[in-house]
Amino acid sequence: MNWQNCVAPDSALVTQSVTNLRRIGFSLLLYANDHKGKYPPDISTLYAGAGEWFSAYFNPRTSTRLPRGELQYYEQNAQISTLNDYISLFVGKNGNSPPDTPVAYENPDRTPGPIGIVFNDGHVATFDRAAAATILGMPINDPTDPPPPRDFSNCTTNPAVPTSANNLRRLAHALLNYANDNRGTYPADPGTLYKSQYGSLSISDFLNPRNVHATPPPNMTVDQTATWINANSDYIYFGRRMNGNSPAAFVLMAERPDEFTDGINLLFNDASVEFRELRWATESLDFTNAQLPPPRPATAPLSIVTTSTSLSATTDASPSKPQRRHRHPHFQY
Repeated sequence: MNWQNCVAPDSALVTQSVTNLRRIGFSLLLYANDHKGKYPPDISTLYAGAGEWFSAYFNPRTSTRLPRGELQYYEQNAQISTLNDYISLFVGKNGNSPPDTPVAYENPDRTPGPIGIVFNDGHVATFDRAAAATILGMPINDPTDPPPPRDFSNCTTNPAVPTSANNLRRLAHALLNYANDNRGTYPADPGTLYKSQYGSLSISDFLNPRNVHATPPPNMTVDQTATWINANSDYIYFGRRMNGNSPAAFVLMAERPDEFTDGINLLFNDASVEFRELRWATESLDFTNAQLPPPRPATAPLSIVTTSTSLSATTDASPSKPQRRHRHPHFQY
């Protein structure tokens, strides 16, 4: 089954490609900041020098598909060097070029329909092919290498999957608010997040509609609800071992892989949510878990280490999480 084909409608693919272009524009800014305003010669050099979003270089509107698993950094560089989903216009431009200067766009030979363009000020817009041709100063014809027609015959729909993804997006927004108020650190546990964002989060945000979960008792106080969430949340939480400066590709929260056989939703540290088939999702969780520092004992005091460039929590001061009915054997959370 082609998961990308089944999960996302056409409009969602356009939105994802716009997000990719926005990330390319942001990476270009980071590169320029490190190279005295200069731009790289091509997209491959951009990723090697400042790229953090590997998936951003794969246009979901083309026939290109992401590798279904975690790759080493050198493998990612090699993969990106073979892609032509997005065309760069970096040569001859720099950070001081006019803000309305196009710097990258979707490859019209591989992309049907409207064309997305990212400009030098970082904003992204989509244009019909005639308007895009005028902006780019080049003819744009019908694609010569379009993606195959989308076939939904092997797809099954489960409305609980996007509902759970929306739960994770609300939790991501709450985590961002918490980090903004706490010098970039994340809460020790989901219950603390609930208490800090009381009124904007509900107990249902921590319960996955895709499976059967415990029923919360009625008339709980805020503290009782927080304790119940810590014992019964349907989502794995890595935030107590991360902070806002952790890599964007790290998983921040996720559905529990031992409760599903098809795939799970993952919330990444850049606030994006993706549904990945189970094998790939498990690799992503293992990758994150392996990169993070081990949690310290519950009695350890909170220690924050700051440098001139980053802020990171070096311990986990959260109370021990109560034993849950299912636990993935490889994850510490």
